[in-house]
Amino acid sequence: MRFSGFKSVVLSCIEEYFDTTAVAIVQYLMEVAFGTLNDLVTAVRLPPDIIKTSMMALLRHNIAFFVELPVLRNGHELSRKHMVYGVFSEQAMVRMFCPIVLPRVSDFDGLGDQLLAALTLGGSMTAPEILEVLRTMNVDVALPRLLETLSTLLSRGVIQRSSELRERCQNLITSAYYAHHHQSHNPKGSESGEPPRKHSYGLHSLEPDNISDSGESYCVSVEQLIALFQEEELADYVCTVYDRDMGTVFRAALFISNSFQALGFCPFSPADVRPNTRSFNLEQLHGALINTQYSLNATGSNFTLSFCASVLNLYVSEPKAMVHMTSDGQYIVDIDTAIERMQMAVLLRIVAERHGPMARRMFNIIRARGMMEASVVAAEGMIPRSQAVSLLTTLCTEGYLQITMLSNSAEPKVETSYFLYSINPNFSSVAANAAFTCLHNMRSKLKQIEELQFTLLASNQVQRINDQIDLIEPIYIKLIETAMLLF
Repeated sequence: MRFSGFKSVVLSCIEEYFDTTAVAIVQYLMEVAFGTLNDLVTAVRLPPDIIKTSMMALLRHNIAFFVELPVLRNGHELSRKHMVYGVFSEQAMVRMFCPIVLPRVSDFDGLGDQLLAALTLGGSMTAPEILEVLRTMNVDVALPRLLETLSTLLSRGVIQRSSELRERCQNLITSAYYAHHHQSHNPKGSESGEPPRKHSYGLHSLEPDNISDSGESYCVSVEQLIALFQEEELADYVCTVYDRDMGTVFRAALFISNSFQALGFCPFSPADVRPNTRSFNLEQLHGALINTQYSLNATGSNFTLSFCASVLNLYVSEPKAMVHMTSDGQYIVDIDTAIERMQMAVLLRIVAERHGPMARRMFNIIRARGMMEASVVAAEGMIPRSQAVSLLTTLCTEGYLQITMLSNSAEPKVETSYFLYSINPNFSSVAANAAFTCLHNMRSKLKQIEELQFTLLASNQVQRINDQIDLIEPIYIKLIETAMLLF
């Protein structure tokens, strides 16, 4: 995600939680992928000491990363090295996303939501450091209890070791650094100078991890928060398409296939692909449904082996199947297809909310049929032609659709040509950009209202301001949830 709406939200989060220097650093590194301290001094136009101070805060919160690499000149490595910095821009939204998933985390462990909130406030921290932050939040807990909660959340994939996220991001910087210098030195060369990528993304087990207060630090990754939310929403989406029992079966399939590791995935580069899910059999699925460890609440006589088999067969037989059967009779969840189907429902909702149900209807008709004339779209959608043309023009202007002019004459003219509408291949980015732009505007509006609230404390207009906040906050939360679904 690198469209304007996404960048605006990232920078507004940086501005809210850090300072203007941090905003300038992140903005620059989002554009260039990596940079040295000298590059930052030139771009930000501030002394190195000031830049280093803001950079330390970004490093602690896993928004910025650095790696020591050799200086490259004309494709050759020099003996000296320098620090190269990069950013994981999505990580800036951790504090914004955290409140959305706190109720879910508290289901895993009674201390889970407070621990998650502490980690979003303090960034990467060791167990003793987390204890200190919890005490500032008036949460008094003993170290053994904290280690138990850390183990639970780590095994569930809600948090991760800071070293894992740091290694992955350092690989990103290293890859971008070598690829850039190789391309600059040999733009027509066929061999890449990019070193091998190490994938630190692994499958989590529900068995407790070995946690100690030995000095290892832990953090919340934005990918984990998004995955936690998407996991719940994906199962709910299946419930709306079918029914609740079938949704529960799909949720169990997500759990036992370790789909959590593939959900919420934020690719660093085109070479960075979503992790694979794990295959499972019918007996494992049935066992998960009746296992209280998964908190599926699948009680009753409905969830028999035959019922599970019939549900899986239905999923496998769909045109855009979310579950596939392997050659050895195992099942595997197709996360890409599942996310695509859920996101399509979200994107269609965005079209309807921005342009009305008729626009959504026409969009669906064109998506199903391909290239169509306005008159055909109007007829199939049972919409007056003038209104259809107006809506089609709007959808083309905003980038949801594209238009192709065809003519039988050697010299095409508008009056002798006909026009076909089709789906813009990049329409999902257009809709996502609209959602993130709305989110940014709503954040700005809330900030203005909250600033005004402080100036009106002694007046009788405070209640009016509070009423505005109460009106806007549900919309703001819905926009955050929409953004989390579009990753």
